[in-house]
Amino acid sequence: MSNFVAIDLGASGTRYTSDSGKIALMPNNMVFIDTTTAVDMEPYDSAIENALEVVINKEGGLVLKKGDEENTITETVFPAKALIGTMADRYASTNVRPSMLEHKYNQKINYISVITAAAISRLTQNVGEDINLYIALPPTEIKKAKEIMLTNLVGKYVVEFPKYLGGASVKLNVQNVCFFEESFMAMVSYFFTMQGTPKEEAKPFMAGQVLSLDIGASTTDIAIIRDGRYIDKSGQTFKEGGNIARDELIDLIREEYAFELPIDDAERTMSEGRLQLGSSYKVISGLVTEAKKVLAKQVVSNIESYFQRKKIPLQSIKAIIVSGGGSMQSQYINENAEVVKTSEPLSKFVTEALMEISPNTKVVPYGDDARLANIKGLFVRAKVDSVKAAKQAAATASN
Repeated sequence: MSNFVAIDLGASGTRYTSDSGKIALMPNNMVFIDTTTAVDMEPYDSAIENALEVVINKEGGLVLKKGDEENTITETVFPAKALIGTMADRYASTNVRPSMLEHKYNQKINYISVITAAAISRLTQNVGEDINLYIALPPTEIKKAKEIMLTNLVGKYVVEFPKYLGGASVKLNVQNVCFFEESFMAMVSYFFTMQGTPKEEAKPFMAGQVLSLDIGASTTDIAIIRDGRYIDKSGQTFKEGGNIARDELIDLIREEYAFELPIDDAERTMSEGRLQLGSSYKVISGLVTEAKKVLAKQVVSNIESYFQRKKIPLQSIKAIIVSGGGSMQSQYINENAEVVKTSEPLSKFVTEALMEISPNTKVVPYGDDARLANIKGLFVRAKVDSVKAAKQAAATASN
């Protein structure tokens, strides 16, 4: 019987899991190099995340075709050789990252992320050679992904990790690929534990209409869930996410401290609510809160426009469930290993901005693991399919 690997392709990293339920994170920065190029660097340690020199060969290869009949652009995806994460950082100052300006199913980097995550799962999570993939994508991309990405991913692969434990190689046979809306998967994991049991705190929202608001690093996905079921064609993706607050924070710090904060440092500052100044840190709760309020106003403006287009009164929505890495409270761990909260989660500021439009609609934060909402939902969905398949196989065998 096939195993499954579930994959959430984010802008900042790829989260993945398998039948085991163990969730792992793979960086999404890459350097593509020629398959014949030798890489002299050695990993810092034995962790596979720090040893990601990857060589991928697919039976029959894969070439992406973009554009129209008159202006077709082709790009070879497989065979491929790539450095990922720390290996990429060490190899070149300029790395490739997923683009929010192009659909995920059209980007070479995402195909490499998917197959690499599946291959790592074989090495570290005892996944078999025959696998089914479960992938979370923005709601507006699902239809095309089923036409394009499904065909492109199904097939047989050999994946090599030359730098991992002296060299490792695995075979993959991707038999099927299932795609699900990111915002819907976030709600699945809000309603159910990874064991498939309903969560007590979520039961009040299983009846009626709720809005899933999934805020990522560079996009925001929304979808309507009615009586626990996704409403087809209600999904929408906005090309704005936590980057709005991050960029606002960069501007505020430039004004306050007269220096340009690099993007990676700004993301950490937003997450922690404190700014590194030399050998010390300064808590900047006020600036982080101000940046979050800018994002909250943009989010609510998008929600209001969305409901106007759908001709649905926002007042009919019982609650808005806010998930995703861009939704979390800011905090850091002090020298006593204590969590120090520096700024409220985005849901608080969305509530404030929403009060004038629909004061009786509740805004509910997903919880502490909001970054894992989509991958947990994918796991629940894949596990349900796996159990059904096992029952059908047993019934067939007994007949």
